[in-house]
Amino acid sequence: MHLTLMRWTVATLSSLAMMGAACSEPVGIVAPGDPVDASPRESEIRRAPFLYRAVLETAREDGVAARVEIVNEGSAPQTLSFPDTCIAMLRAYFVPAGREAWDHRDGKTQCRDRLFEIEIAPGDTVVADPQVISIAVLGDGLPEGSYRFTTYLIPIGEPEIELPLGEVRLALP
Repeated sequence: MHLTLMRWTVATLSSLAMMGAACSEPVGIVAPGDPVDASPRESEIRRAPFLYRAVLETAREDGVAARVEIVNEGSAPQTLSFPDTCIAMLRAYFVPAGREAWDHRDGKTQCRDRLFEIEIAPGDTVVADPQVISIAVLGDGLPEGSYRFTTYLIPIGEPEIELPLGEVRLALP
């Protein structure tokens, strides 16, 4: 059984401004003194007309959360299609070996297996907030310790996009 906690938020920045006080709670809070890895926490890649940006928002022993943004930098509306309702997912790699240790796609529980399309107006941003608790990653027999995390997107008809997030030490509760 996979215990995965995921929260997906998909919205354009213009619709976020309209939501105002109705915004959802923060993805995670890192309290002063919590151990947080100092490795790079933000990455981006451009594949015209889109800018893909990822930020590691929570890096704690009990879980990982990221913010992924897709910005339409073009002058026309663009449509992106995904194979399911998860726009961005997480992946963990062993440190320092580099081989894959865990993949959100293998244990996802809150993504529907259906075509998911998003139209993005020029200048607008789509946001996804993938997250996972440590037991979902380590529960498959992986040891406690440091893992290098990435977030990735699988737009249909395009190469997979994988963005580094940095190293996070995970431990079982």
